[in-house]
Amino acid sequence: MESDFYSDNFYFARTPLEQADLVIWGLPWDCTASYRAGTREAPYALRRAFEAVESYSPYCDQDLEDLRIHDAGNLELPFGDTDQTLALIRRHTQRFLQQNKKLISLGGEHLLTLPLIEQYYKYFGPDLHVLHLDAHCDLREEYLGVKFSHASVMSLAREHIGIDNISHFFIRSGSREEWLRLHQSPHTHALTYPCTLDTIDKIPLDYLRNKKLYLTIDLDVFDPSLIPGTGVPDSGGIKFDDFMKFLVRLNGFNLVGCDLMELAPQIDPTGASSITAAKILRETIFKMV
Repeated sequence: MESDFYSDNFYFARTPLEQADLVIWGLPWDCTASYRAGTREAPYALRRAFEAVESYSPYCDQDLEDLRIHDAGNLELPFGDTDQTLALIRRHTQRFLQQNKKLISLGGEHLLTLPLIEQYYKYFGPDLHVLHLDAHCDLREEYLGVKFSHASVMSLAREHIGIDNISHFFIRSGSREEWLRLHQSPHTHALTYPCTLDTIDKIPLDYLRNKKLYLTIDLDVFDPSLIPGTGVPDSGGIKFDDFMKFLVRLNGFNLVGCDLMELAPQIDPTGASSITAAKILRETIFKMV
């Protein structure tokens, strides 16, 4: 399996695979990007950006250097072949899960979340529940005549695991049809009205207590003032403090997997988007382990 991966590793992720509790890997692919491409560069940029991010978190008084983390590198994916790309991600996700590893996946475009969710659901069954953080509904049945698209990923996930097993947070953009589909869900939270720390405190989460949680983060959920380097930025997003409050709300829950999608680093030549995304990754890792 190792021969399918390449690239430099995160400096804090030196644990051999066999001994690791958590595995990080990159999925550099963005072939259905419809506005601004470039998310294929995100896994490389995140590793570079982490050179400017401390391994110690003052928010939770923990250090990444104390954790058993393995960086598997980036999965080599065939550009232009969606079916083969999704199949490769399914196959390797299954292998990591069979080794009892928690997995953080770095995209890449949001369509790549689909094979991850499929394999997690295959492994955990109906105990799995997906937490979807995004600016966009991603509930189109197809986009530009294509069913397998970043704009339809949550619609495809619903087909696979069911509408009751997905919670949507902080959505603020989508077609009229998507909003109608979104409101069919029993679990939609903190949508278009201004999001405050008090708002996040009031989100009901008790229904997740006995679930295995998979967290998918489309980085355009954050306001473009914080992360302009993303394919489809959308104003009115959450800020870093909002995200940290959301993570605090997950204390005591069982987070078994996560992905971080849609960073397009070259769109923000300052590098601030990548560094912010790296800090978001750091705090999410601590919540995982």
